[in-house]
Formats: sequence, C-alpha cells, structure tokens
Amino acid sequence: MKKRMKSKTVELKYFVIPFLVITMAFSYIVYSAMVSWIKDNYNYIKADALNVARVYSQNLHKSEKAKTLLYTLMDDRLTFAGTVLGQKTGSLSNDILVSYVKELNVDVIYAFSPDGVLLFDSTGGAPGWQAEPGHPIHSFITSGDAFSIEDIRMDSSSGALYKYAYVKLPDGRFYQVGILAESIQGFLNDFEMEKLLGEIGEAYSVDFAHFIDNNNVILESTLKDRVGDSISDKNVLQAMYLNQEYDVISDMEGKNAYQVFVPVYVEGEKIGTLAVGQNTETFLAAAFGVIGKGVWVLFSVIVVMGVLIVITYNKSASQLKLAYYDSLTDLPNDSYMKEYLSSKIGQRKIKNKAIFLINMRNFRTINIALGFEVGDLIIKEIADRLEKALGKKGMLFRFTADRFVFYVENYQDAKDLEKVSKIITSVFDRPFEYLKRNKQIRPEIGIVEISDRYRNVDDLMKDASITITYLANGVTDHMIFNAEMRTKVEREEVIELELIRSYKNIHDEIVHLEYQPKINARTNEIVGFEALARMNSKKLGFVSPSEFIDIAEKKQLILPLGTAILEKACIFTRKLVSMGFKDIRVAVNVSGIQLLMDDFIDTVADIVHRTGIETRNLELEITETILLENYAMINNVLEKLRAMGIEVSMDDFGTGFSSLASIGELNIDIVKIDRHFIMKIVKGTEKNLLTNDIISMAHKLGLQVIAEGVETGIQREYLLRHGCEVMQGYYFSRPLPENSAIDMLRATAAK
Repeated sequence: MKKRMKSKTVELKYFVIPFLVITMAFSYIVYSAMVSWIKDNYNYIKADALNVARVYSQNLHKSEKAKTLLYTLMDDRLTFAGTVLGQKTGSLSNDILVSYVKELNVDVIYAFSPDGVLLFDSTGGAPGWQAEPGHPIHSFITSGDAFSIEDIRMDSSSGALYKYAYVKLPDGRFYQVGILAESIQGFLNDFEMEKLLGEIGEAYSVDFAHFIDNNNVILESTLKDRVGDSISDKNVLQAMYLNQEYDVISDMEGKNAYQVFVPVYVEGEKIGTLAVGQNTETFLAAAFGVIGKGVWVLFSVIVVMGVLIVITYNKSASQLKLAYYDSLTDLPNDSYMKEYLSSKIGQRKIKNKAIFLINMRNFRTINIALGFEVGDLIIKEIADRLEKALGKKGMLFRFTADRFVFYVENYQDAKDLEKVSKIITSVFDRPFEYLKRNKQIRPEIGIVEISDRYRNVDDLMKDASITITYLANGVTDHMIFNAEMRTKVEREEVIELELIRSYKNIHDEIVHLEYQPKINARTNEIVGFEALARMNSKKLGFVSPSEFIDIAEKKQLILPLGTAILEKACIFTRKLVSMGFKDIRVAVNVSGIQLLMDDFIDTVADIVHRTGIETRNLELEITETILLENYAMINNVLEKLRAMGIEVSMDDFGTGFSSLASIGELNIDIVKIDRHFIMKIVKGTEKNLLTNDIISMAHKLGLQVIAEGVETGIQREYLLRHGCEVMQGYYFSRPLPENSAIDMLRATAAK
C-alpha cells in the first residue's frame, strides 16, 4: 500500500503541451500586436495628443498653484522666524546669529542698527556695510513697518536668489532673515511653456509640437523656425474657432506629416491650441522595425522557453520532494499527509479506514539529555524501523518533530488494529544506542477510525491527540478513540471557560461559596465557618469540587481561582463583622501552589486591606500533602502569615506524612482531625481509638483541635469527653448558602 499520490508525479506531457500552447499563443500575440500597431498608429498619435493637451493644461495650472504654495510656505517660515527673532532682544554676535540660523531652519540672518548699518552676519561677513537709498533694506527702514517680507530677488552682494523678511526690535535694531530660493526658482522654471513643449517632444512619440495662441499664431514650438508663423489651413482654422479636435495629414518642411490639433484650457478658459505631429516616414520605418523586432523576440522566447522547460522539468522532482517529504527521514511530511488523508476521508468506497498517531512519550527528555543531533539520528532510526516493520500495510508519515502517523484501510475489525499496534510497539522494544548510552523510548499510540462524521483532517488529528492524553497514566500504550473521550474533553473545555469567567468577575456565581459552621459543642455557639467552593455550571449544572479543582490544576487556573475564592470569603467575613459578629473567623483552603508564589503574602494582605476585615477574622487551611515537597519554604510562609495575625490550620490531619512528633515544628495554630478517625467512633470501640491521643498531644503542643465530619451524637459526646469542643459536620449542619449561614448564625446568637 506504500505508494505515491498521482498529484505528486512529474510527467513530461505536462511540460510539452504547455510549451506548444504557449508558443502558438505567443506567435499569435506577436502577429496581432504588429498588425494592430500598424493599423492603430494614427489613433495612438491622436490619443497621445489629447493626453498631452490635458497634461499641458494641468502643468500650466500646477505652475500657478505650485508657485503660490511655495511662496506661502516660504512666507510661513519667514513669519515664524520673524516672530521668534522679535523676542530675542539680548546681546548679539556672529556666532549667536549662526545658532539662530540652525534653530529657525533658515539660510542667513543679518543684524542691523536702526540706521541700516550691518552689525552682525551669520555668514561671517565683516560689519559696517550700510544700505543706500533705493536698496530694499533702506526702503524697510523708511517704511516704518515692524515686519515685512519681500518677493524673491537677487542678493546685491552674492548674486544668489533669496527671499528676505525684516523684523524690527523695540530699540530700533532689526534683523534681515533670508531663505535661499535658487532651487525653488529652478523648480518653477520647469513649468515654463518652452520647456513643457520640449518635454512633450521627448516624452511622447511625436516629432514636433506647437502651441498656437487664440490669434492663430504659433507662440512656441519645438521647431524654432516656425515660431511666429500663422496658421493658414482653412479647415484647421475652422476647427480651432469651434474649439474642436482636428487631425490632418499635411506637408511639413517637404515631408508628409500627421498632425493633431487639440484645444488647451486652464481654469475652464481656452488659452490656445496644442498641435503635435509625426512624420509618416518615421512611422513607416518604425513599423518595419517593430516587425523585425517581433520576429526576433518570438524566436528568442521560443528558445528561452525551451531551455526553461528543460530546467524546470529536471528540478521538479527535487522541488516536489522538498515540498512533500521530510528531509530527515525521507517520509511523506505533514503537508503530504493532510492532502492524502483529505482525499481518503471523502472516499466512501474504501472499507474501514483508520490512523495511528504515534507519539514518543519521553523523546523531548532524550533531546535535552543527548542533544538535538542525536535526537535526529534517533528519529531517523525510528522511521527506518517503522518502515521495515509495517511494510506495505499502510502509509507512514512524519507528522511533527516527535510524532508519526500511520494510515491503514480495508482491515476487518478492531483486532486488526490491535495487531498493527503491537507491531508498532515492538519497534521500540530494542533500546536506541547512541554516545555509548542506551535509551528506551516509550511509544503512545492514539487510534482513530475514520467514519462519516469526519469532514476534515484537523478534526481527525484533534481526536487522535485527545486519545494520546488518555494514555498519560501509562496503564496502556495504545487506545482506540471513542465518543466518550470527546465528550469528556468538551466537558473540560466548558468547565475551563466558566472557571476563567468566574475568577475574572468576583461577583459571578458560577463558582460560589457555601459555608459550613464550626460549632462549640459545649455552648452550641457558631465560632466560625469553613468556606467551601461549589460550581454550578450554566451548561452542565452542578460540577463536583473534585472535578473542577482537578481541571483548574491541570489547566493552571488554580492560582487566579484560589485568589478569587479567598476574596469572596473575605467579603462574606466583612458582612458578618458589620452585623456585629466581630470575633467570627472564616477558614479558607489554600493550595501548595499558592503558598509557593513569591507574592502570596502580598496578595493576602491586599485582599484583607481591600475587603476591610481584621486578620484575626481569617483562617487559612492547608493539607498535610502540600508539605511533602518544599517543606522549609512553605513553613516559612506560614510563619509570616501567623505574624500578620492570621491563624493557620492543618486540614485532614493524620492522613498525610505528619506525625505528632514533628507537628510541633510547623507554624500552625490548629489541627483538624480527619473524618477518617471520627468515623471510627462508634459505641463500644473507644478502647482502640487514637483520636483521644491526637487531641491530648495537640493540646500539650498548644494547638487548638477541631473535629470535622461529625455525624452522630455518640461522636459528639466522645469528643467533648476528651477535650475537643469545636466540631463541624452534618450532625450540626451541612454547608450552607450565604444567606442561610447568616440566618443560622443569628439564630444561635439569639439563644
């Protein structure tokens, strides 16, 4: 079954046929182009003339606009410079003027005395020069103006073109500020009529161009000897009079010429007529030139195409391999796999189709230990082993760095899939030896049977990946996907999204708290509550704490969720304190992950501050199991919590690693006897119980004792007899919603 898809085959006919078609098509195009060029040349000249007229009109219009805009911009710069200089009334020097030039982005600044004597010069010139009557500077002095801007003029000293402004200071001195206008004047010259006509002759396929004024006289021309001539052709004169476009073949210097006359408008007013022409001799010579070039181009293209076809054909196989095959293992890659499986998914005629997603569970660890080069060698060896073991039973692909996919079809039943799985796992029985070290790789195989429900490869691979997640416990190395797996994953996704929504909005009730009273059994007073998280999904209904907390831990949501639960509990505590129950204490469970966070102490302090409770109203519960790792670090955090005035209790005492001997070293205030010990308290069995020893030892260590899970009167009486007064359990009350907990607290307080 190991075969290649037809779409990946390189066949010669797919190159020869396009070559012939393209050659014929190009030959026809060249022939048509030459004929069309000859036939339509006159029309092209006319179209060019119309376009030239429009451009000519636009350029004349732009000349005025450009001139206005540039002058305005220069005036704005000079006005700004004048405003700034008018405020600079201190002492001056050439160097100071140089700094003003840079600051104001101008070219020169001169400072003059009130009577027009040059005091300082930004160009370094010598002072003492004085403006004579008739000079623009002298005119400014006598004008009495405080500010003035000149038109562009030639500087009397340098001969360069400048635009100057003058600004007078309160003491009579004044500045002359200049902007060099050489480049600007040159730019405006580009719009002059003579130059525009010259550019028309250069830029367009015409031999000559005239501009004829409204008196029918040639005002400007690329043929200088025609300037001043009058138009005498009656038909042309009539067309110009009627403002019509007109074309004619006429004699021009003893040669036939094709001319087009087009009226030119600026701002809606006709200013003259543009005439452009081309000698027919030039046209005919160009036509033969085009034909010759066309034949040469056709020949060249055929030769080049032939060479390219040969080169392309030779490279196609290697390019195909690069696109669809893995360079390391020479197996079909993920792109090939997606195309291949897409074609198989839609084929209903094929009986029984399935894929095996082969994952190397510990391959990343090997990569880190031995390096990526050795990792590549191992992957190549795995590929070789799989190809040899699986043979022609199906199609093998390299999917990702450490995953392969094997496709099979036309098998009989699930037993056949089991047999293939055994073949795959047998490939990994023999260790991989590299760098004188043996490494055992453990495979995980997710099997998905391709049914009609699958519409694309992504859904298929998603279900295969889901199957892999069920193999994480190591009980088995392969599993066939079923609908229950998908249902569970979809359920987890719903719970994950609702957990995120809940912790982001502290007032959201998807995850809410219920409160189980802690009772002083001797006085029947409520001395505190334990806050217990509950989840009521909008889509799934009630979700058990064990389920949603497990998902929160797996999806790394336990930190924000734990913080939100702590804040909810503190808000409830504040409500109780505000009702007058100032000594009430609410206990909240915290996880080991929370305790290991660097900012946990700050987070608790912030919540206590924001909710406005006293630290003595808060109790944090930990379990023995979180102390198994990072004992010293967690114990240090507990010490800081106690220093803040927060009491710490150990929940489920007796079920973990702690002993009565080591319990005194922990920074805790309370031990809660696990319900496992409480359940053993039944009538007639008191002699063999350890519960009284736990109570006695805890009291000797100065610790409070709380019994949880109390469900019968016998258990209550036993605990009271042995000195344990604070209890919680169904004997007293189930966990209650917030309002019910408040009602019960009020009721017991009233007694």
